[in-house]
Amino acid sequence: MNRRVDLKIVVAISFATLTLGFLVGSRVGGGSDPASPEATGGAPHAVGVEEYVQLGVQALDQGDPATAERYFRSAVALVPSAPGPRGDLAVSLMAQGRWVDADRELTEAQRLGPDRPELYFVEGVMARDGLADTVRARAAWTRFLELAPEGSQDTDVVQEWLSGQGEFRATQSE
Repeated sequence: MNRRVDLKIVVAISFATLTLGFLVGSRVGGGSDPASPEATGGAPHAVGVEEYVQLGVQALDQGDPATAERYFRSAVALVPSAPGPRGDLAVSLMAQGRWVDADRELTEAQRLGPDRPELYFVEGVMARDGLADTVRARAAWTRFLELAPEGSQDTDVVQEWLSGQGEFRATQSE
């Protein structure tokens, strides 16, 4: 089993769905801090949830999950009742191999957003790869399939995993 491939897949798919509701408004360019004088032309700028999520996604894309964690924690602090930033935080913790911490955040995200399919997708990967619990992974992926929109490309990946008894057989090279 190749966990590096799995985490790349989970990051690519989960961020497309987890942050969809938060990625409105202006885009942060060049990875700069939106509150920095360079980003605002010297004018003060309030950093909100969207900016923190965007910066966290950028940090993960750049291979820096610890920095991503800090940004996602800032987003969670601003909106503790929103499931999206907590799910993103869970993915950054998974990328650091902090499975128990990721499980705690993901469980809270699911409590706050029980009908968010992407949270169950991420739970399946976490359960299988980090917690070695293929029974839980199968249950999470089954729930994902129940909630995922019809025609979602993510369902093909999950169905492949489920057909392999919870194991992902990587056929592509990194």
